Amino acid sequence: MDETQLIVLAIGAAIAAWVGTIAGFGTGTLMTALLVLLLKFDTKSAILLVAGFHGVSSLLKTGLFFRAIDWKTVLTFGVPSLLLAGLGAYCWQWVPSIGLLFLLGGMLCLISTRGLQGKSLWVLPDAFHHPLLSGGLAGFITGLVGTGGAVRAFFLNRIGLIQEPYVATSAMIALMADISRLPVYWHLEAANLGFSFSEIGVVVAGGLAGILIGKRMVASMTAEKFQKGVYWALLVFGIYYVEKSVRLAWSLMFGGA
Repeated sequence: MDETQLIVLAIGAAIAAWVGTIAGFGTGTLMTALLVLLLKFDTKSAILLVAGFHGVSSLLKTGLFFRAIDWKTVLTFGVPSLLLAGLGAYCWQWVPSIGLLFLLGGMLCLISTRGLQGKSLWVLPDAFHHPLLSGGLAGFITGLVGTGGAVRAFFLNRIGLIQEPYVATSAMIALMADISRLPVYWHLEAANLGFSFSEIGVVVAGGLAGILIGKRMVASMTAEKFQKGVYWALLVFGIYYVEKSVRLAWSLMFGGA
């Protein structure tokens, strides 16, 4: 990777971490798009590098926002997320994710639209709003498709966590899921490592800068503006998931023609 590509990588990592700090999710999705579409990483190497970056990012955010963590939510929501993220990562090698991505994207579009309109968000069966079940679901999806942060953001937003408690608790739970899935990814793909440790250093440095900028912005936002920002982020990523699933399905059926 040449100097220009390293600069692009650092800037992209900073932007992804900034968005992830404010919205509570999106870091992995943005970084995957940057690596695959702009820097031409192969998909397996991109997923492995993004998983490591996501873990470091979660660790940094947890440290910076540590005092604001809601530990009750971490225990009731985060522990099931931790346990099932590993199972999702293990199933990743077998389960086709196109249908899951489409359903996830459609659900997020519906949830965010209703939230922005001020309508009730209880569009799922009541059982899915129990922390144990919703946490397990978010963790499993994170391991399976690598993009479960939006599901986690929805449930944390619904229980009333806002601003720094939201960011802190989301980061702690994400870190727990990363700890569960990273060893599985590494075991499955370490032999196909397609990046250097210098690139890892650039990603970490850029991510730290983005997190620090995001932390200052979160502290200055009102609760209402923050919640609406989360809903808008959910809508954007919901549309992205639907578009991605349709594109993948089209490619499988027609070979990209």
